Amino acid sequence: MEQREHNPEILPRVMPYVKVVACDYFSSNLENVRVKPLAGGYGTAANMRLEMADIAYVLRVMSELDSPLKCNTELHAMKEAAAAGVAPTIHWISHDGYAILMDYIAGGTLTFEKGQKSEIALKIVDKMRKAHAIQKNPFYAPSFEAQMEEFYTQYSQEDSNKAIWDNAISIIKEGAYQLHSLTAPIVSTHGDLNPRNILVSEQDVYFVDWGDGTYADPFQDLAFFSIMMDYSPEKETYLMQSYLCHSPTIDERKRFKIAKKMNFARLVLSGQGIGNQLSAGQKEDTAHTSQDWSYYARVFANDDIPLSAQFFWGQAQVALESAMT
Repeated sequence: MEQREHNPEILPRVMPYVKVVACDYFSSNLENVRVKPLAGGYGTAANMRLEMADIAYVLRVMSELDSPLKCNTELHAMKEAAAAGVAPTIHWISHDGYAILMDYIAGGTLTFEKGQKSEIALKIVDKMRKAHAIQKNPFYAPSFEAQMEEFYTQYSQEDSNKAIWDNAISIIKEGAYQLHSLTAPIVSTHGDLNPRNILVSEQDVYFVDWGDGTYADPFQDLAFFSIMMDYSPEKETYLMQSYLCHSPTIDERKRFKIAKKMNFARLVLSGQGIGNQLSAGQKEDTAHTSQDWSYYARVFANDDIPLSAQFFWGQAQVALESAMT
């Protein structure tokens, strides 16, 4: 859930929940609540900014296509994260669990430039530690590789460029085997700490979009965040040291390197999948010119306009090259 406001559409399925929250939580009529869509990521949930008496909130509404298991998994993760101070405070949950009202965090999502600042990186690392201390999700907590295999199975079959999917999932499976041999610790992870899922206020940072959590090596979160911020080796060492509260050992450096390769491969799957999703039913040119990784990291964090299928296909290609080095 990114708090950007370029999407003007209010989905019909959202309005019944807006009416209910107006009555249940605000004890008011719908006419007294101002509603404005927030740009979501590339998932199925819709996010609305609600304003009542000059106080802003976010109403997150899951898709009616989401299973009760998926809904309960994300809801449980959000509640636990909010209680730990990692996610925005929750004020109201609909009876069916498909809608959640939470604080609106003024300040917006993490930009590429803010992500390079040590003081903000330290706050993010602190939130990671707290997130990783949350107990395993009782509804659904797959391993990193199991979640990626599920995505691969669901979305790769109809793609004419099947080889890119096969290469990526092979890298992920090999990485999982290597991490197992290093007896890596297993914790609850956020699973998708890209900059659009990190809100930055003047005082603090918060993680949102908890639907992709895994039970995995904590370095999966650290490595993915580092990739999305295009950190240098020096900044990666600083990130690990800040998280561990000691200089990383040889094995810890190995784990981070393996997790980084796995997460580049994960970006191959997601980039190819999102690109295909965006181009579905359209006569869109599949040709794209690849840029270096810093281009994709910066544009994804900073660009306020919807990104194209070509952007994600290019991202997938460069991510695969990075995963194979």
